[in-house]
Amino acid sequence: MHVGLSRTNNSIEMQTIAYTLLILHIIAGMTCLFAGIMAIATKKGGKFHAISGNTYFYAMFTVIVTALILAFYRSNIFLLLIASFSFYMTWAGVRSIRNKSLKANFLDWLFLGIAAITAACMILTFNVVLIVFGSLLTINIIQEITTFIQARKHQLEKTNKWLIRHIGMMLGSFIATTTAFLVTNVQNFDPAWLPWLAPTIVGSPLIAYYTRRTIKRGV
Repeated sequence: MHVGLSRTNNSIEMQTIAYTLLILHIIAGMTCLFAGIMAIATKKGGKFHAISGNTYFYAMFTVIVTALILAFYRSNIFLLLIASFSFYMTWAGVRSIRNKSLKANFLDWLFLGIAAITAACMILTFNVVLIVFGSLLTINIIQEITTFIQARKHQLEKTNKWLIRHIGMMLGSFIATTTAFLVTNVQNFDPAWLPWLAPTIVGSPLIAYYTRRTIKRGV
């Protein structure tokens, strides 16, 4: 009898914790969405861009931590992989600002390795959406390896590669955030895959635009 009550109480406690984490996850996700829009809309390098960017980073960190915990609790491999994808994009985007030389340290290589495992797992799920994200992440990983090698050979000095990387990574992270928002709030949409891939379809040209503009300005 006491064993049964103990298990019931533990189950209620776990559900309460999971619900609390879910609420925190949603609040942090909405914060990411609005802070990301502000970061994109405000003047790059300005005060408001820095504030919105920092807000986005810490909110995204909260999203990722809560998503990882919820993914393990619910045995949700999909959520786990998307969270891991977003984590690397956000980490690399912020690292570009704090490490403009782009010379990789142990953590850079460690997280790149985790990203490679994530990309492989995404593709091996044979889920169309995850295959797309996994393929994009694979291309990104190859570019990262090339960048780290070039930085080690001092080939990126006096270039704006760090800024190009920052833009691409942070916008990639924002695409993942927007995707999660649409999938959560847009139900019974036909075709069902559109809410999953629409942010990528729209966001990829945006990344290309900002990248070309940055290269042209040479800032």
